[in-house]
Amino acid sequence: MVVGLLGCFLVTIPAVTQAAETFKLKYSSWVPEQDAMNYSPNLWMKEVEKRTGGRVKVTPYYAQTLGKVANFLDMLKTGICDLALIPTGMFSKDFPILDVLSLPGLIPNRTVGTETMYALMYRGLLDKEFSGYRPIVLQAHDPFYIVFTKKKVTSLEDLKGMKIRFPSVTIKSYFEALGATPVSIPPPELFNAVNTGILDGTSASPGYLVLSKLYEIMKYISIANPISDGANIVLMSQKTWNSLPCDIQLIMEELNTRAKYQYLDRGHQQDIDSIKQLKEAGMDLYNLSPSELERWDKLALPVIDQWVSNTQAAGYPGKEALEIARQVVERFTW
Repeated sequence: MVVGLLGCFLVTIPAVTQAAETFKLKYSSWVPEQDAMNYSPNLWMKEVEKRTGGRVKVTPYYAQTLGKVANFLDMLKTGICDLALIPTGMFSKDFPILDVLSLPGLIPNRTVGTETMYALMYRGLLDKEFSGYRPIVLQAHDPFYIVFTKKKVTSLEDLKGMKIRFPSVTIKSYFEALGATPVSIPPPELFNAVNTGILDGTSASPGYLVLSKLYEIMKYISIANPISDGANIVLMSQKTWNSLPCDIQLIMEELNTRAKYQYLDRGHQQDIDSIKQLKEAGMDLYNLSPSELERWDKLALPVIDQWVSNTQAAGYPGKEALEIARQVVERFTW
């Protein structure tokens, strides 16, 4: 990613030409403005405008007001938007290596998930799936847990046959291994699906439970065992990136690095606040027994092995990605 900027140091562009050209960009997000996933992008947009002296102006469109989240990648390719917040779990076929975050029980928190993505990117494992895009900031969210409406699940026997919303194809396989009935529901439709009884439970992060107000209609959350993680990454179309002068690209790259840490600082505080709010709302945050956790972990192993096999067969370095992820987990957890 850095290599593409080397030419910026070798080309001199007259200052008059630069000042005369302005760029109006569009940012499409599927979550509301106040969501933590928009925090660093919002700061990035304001700072880009400031640092470029108004030559770059980014207009944000929140909560799918520019288009449906399922179409975001197509919107980037066709120029409907220039930047987009992409939930990687919905696009695991497009981002198969980033899908390593979804492996059951692997990623314990958003810091580890975020650092894993950057480790994968800096080692070149994401070059293939980022073709056509320019990464701005990679943001792993707080992990998913299983949340239930009416039944407190403490064993695999309790879970059998329950209709649970899954966040990714990998976790669909895991839920099947656990004996649940996985159901596909887009995030914007999740509240209604729970409220009308279509679902018995869902995988969700504490932050999303608060933001979506699902905590008002759900009761139990198994908090000790993160089911999986995922990410919302901000991508710019490569076409838009290539249209920008080198000095603007350099400003953006500097701000990209800053955005990562702005996101993690905000996300850490959101994690604390979300757990507190769930407890205050009366949700039952409970732990499975150690012996029960061991049963769940054992069922995750074939799912992980199958993920590696599938990604390798598709021409992606799944085995190496898993090794890197485990290294990051070991480095950042103690």
